[in-house]
Amino acid sequence: MATLTKAQQNRKSAIIIGITILITAVVLLVALLPGKLEERALIKDGTPIAASPSGSYEEVRVKTGRAAHHTEYVIQYEYEVGGKRYTVQGETKYRLGTFATKAIESQGEVVVHYEPGNPNHALVVSGENEKE
Repeated sequence: MATLTKAQQNRKSAIIIGITILITAVVLLVALLPGKLEERALIKDGTPIAASPSGSYEEVRVKTGRAAHHTEYVIQYEYEVGGKRYTVQGETKYRLGTFATKAIESQGEVVVHYEPGNPNHALVVSGENEKE
């Protein structure tokens, strides 16, 4: 069996590393793309409606490392479709609950797009306060 020269070994290593990076990129794309496509479809084809702050917020645990995380807060909004009330989380995350409380107090209506056949599936698309 022939031994590889140093140049051939380096070339082989570079090819293996390139293939590994390519596979990783494809896996990430497959994992993240469906959510983004679904979000775009909801923005494009969803039914727009005004929503108001519900007066509450929800805690969201955000992973910041292998074992580290912190809590952020998102405002809850309410909207009505066909006489039934629905809630949706805002997109802006606040690091402290006090900021979320202040944001709720100053937040007016936002625009929500919901899926016509499933009003529970919705997304805040505009009008939310900027992060403090």
